[in-house]
Amino acid sequence: MTLHRHSWTPNPVLDVEHEHHDPDAAAFVCADPECPATAEACTSPLRRDGKTVPCGRVLLTAGRTCDDCVSRARNNLREIRDMYRQLPDVIAAAAGLHAIRYDQRGSSKTKKPTDTSIIGGTAFVMAGGGATFTRAGRNETHIDPALLEAEAADPPSVLAVLTGWEDTWRGEQDQNAAMRTSVDAAVEYLVLHTTWAAQHSGLWAEYLVDLAGLRGRLRNLTGQSSAPQQAGVPCPYCSGSIIQRWGRSGLDDVHECDTCHLTWASEAHFMLAVREAHSALPQTHPDQLVTIEDAKRIYKGRVRPNLFDTWVKRGRLDAEVDEHGMPVRDVRGQFLYRLGDIDARVQRKAAG
Repeated sequence: MTLHRHSWTPNPVLDVEHEHHDPDAAAFVCADPECPATAEACTSPLRRDGKTVPCGRVLLTAGRTCDDCVSRARNNLREIRDMYRQLPDVIAAAAGLHAIRYDQRGSSKTKKPTDTSIIGGTAFVMAGGGATFTRAGRNETHIDPALLEAEAADPPSVLAVLTGWEDTWRGEQDQNAAMRTSVDAAVEYLVLHTTWAAQHSGLWAEYLVDLAGLRGRLRNLTGQSSAPQQAGVPCPYCSGSIIQRWGRSGLDDVHECDTCHLTWASEAHFMLAVREAHSALPQTHPDQLVTIEDAKRIYKGRVRPNLFDTWVKRGRLDAEVDEHGMPVRDVRGQFLYRLGDIDARVQRKAAG
């Protein structure tokens, strides 16, 4: 009787000696394709120890994806839908402090109005319509060219990702386009067609990766993740991300920059540093684009807040315009003004 080594699929590290005729051999996957113990394994991608690896579960039924991975995809879809509904609350909670992006490393490059480093900006973009996409073929994607520049920095729109996959599955099955476009409708469709996609689509693995990415981002935004929580306001010294770590008693008060590793004992200490950085912005970053609300915070205690509104109303402050002569807006639709122009108006007012 021939003996050789089989590998237990869910744990590739565990090897055991096994006889060919052993009835338990069906639970093993053998490297020898002629071995009767050989079984097909699920190759759907999973995250383990920070790495993407194949699922590896033995397929006990006909098909190429295990039931656990199909169920996981459905559960991720429902969880994404439920967390998406919480994004308006995340945005509303952040709206009280609309921080601008600043960079004290000497860069004078004007920030784009789609910059999501503002507080609540990530949630705002993910809750928006985003860019839809159509697949020209396997692994080929056509994206609206106007959004290519922002693609690297912007988070994905939940609606765009889900409706994009709905369009993909409909196209592969020669179905008509969706009658309505919404996150709820897309989730309903995708849940119903997940089993089909798992067994028939060549894009199944990419689909799982997209769902896992959306779920992870939404868990961070809605406070359901144990991963460090980002404050949303960049570091006033290096523009790195400010994080708070979770402890046994909850979220730690300490604010830490993940780039320069400076720390602040509390949110109050951190915001004091932010306000000090804001007050220096007109001199250090005159080309920075800001909203009127940003200007009120920058000049807090030095200029009456309603004075900025008066200047805009009387045409003494003009919004920045793009190459087509159209006023530039931020992701919330507010007009953006060059900080140097605002400061010049402030200095003229101070001089009498």
